[in-house]
Amino acid sequence: MPARTRAGMSGKRPKATLVIMTSGTDEEDEEISVPVVVGRALCNLKRKGELKSVTHSELLSVLSETQRSCAKEKALAYLERRDLSKRELEQRLSKDGFPSFARDFAVEFAIRCKYIDDERYLQRFAQTKQDAGWGEIRIKRELRSRGIDVTEYDGWPEDYIDVNGERERAYTIALRKHVLEPNAYAKLVRFLLGRGFAYGVATSVAKEVLDCSGL
Repeated sequence: MPARTRAGMSGKRPKATLVIMTSGTDEEDEEISVPVVVGRALCNLKRKGELKSVTHSELLSVLSETQRSCAKEKALAYLERRDLSKRELEQRLSKDGFPSFARDFAVEFAIRCKYIDDERYLQRFAQTKQDAGWGEIRIKRELRSRGIDVTEYDGWPEDYIDVNGERERAYTIALRKHVLEPNAYAKLVRFLLGRGFAYGVATSVAKEVLDCSGL
C-alpha cells in the first residue's frame, strides 16, 4: 500500500501494488498497480485466506471482479455527496486509477439505476446557474465542459432557462457591480460577457446602467 500522500499535479490518486508470486517456477514476480481501495479489498481477502493457493487465472478473475465492485462502491459514494454528469463520474473514477472496464461497469450501473441522468443534471444545473445570474452562453459552455451538449436536447434553451429574461437578469447583476471610472463601460461589458450574456445584451445593459448612474 502507498504512503499517505496527496494526489499529484494531474489529480491522480496514489496506487497500491499487487505482487503476484508464482511458486515453483523461474518466472519473475508480476506487479500490477491498482486503486488503493482495491488494494485494501485484496488485503482483506488475503487475511481471510481466500487468495491462498489460487491459480494465476483465478487471481486475475478475482482482481477484475474486485475492481468492478470497488468502482461501483466508489461511484455511489461520490453520488451520495452531489449530483454528477456521466463525464464527471468517469473522470473521478479515472483519477482514482480504475481501468476502463471497471469504470464502464460502475457508470452503466449508475445510469441503469438512475443515479446519474444527464438530462436531469442539465435541468438542475441550468436553473441553479440562471438563478445565480449566469447567461445562456456561460451555462451552455460549462455544461459542455461536463460532457453535456445542450444541442442534443429538444427544447434547449427555452425549456430549461428563461430566455426572455436574459436582459433583465443582466441588468439586475449589473446594478450590483460596483464599477468606477475610468473605463467603467468597458469593465461592465467585460463583466457581463464573463457572466455569459450575449455581446448585444452586455453593451446595451452596460450603457443603460451607466446612463442611470451618471457615469
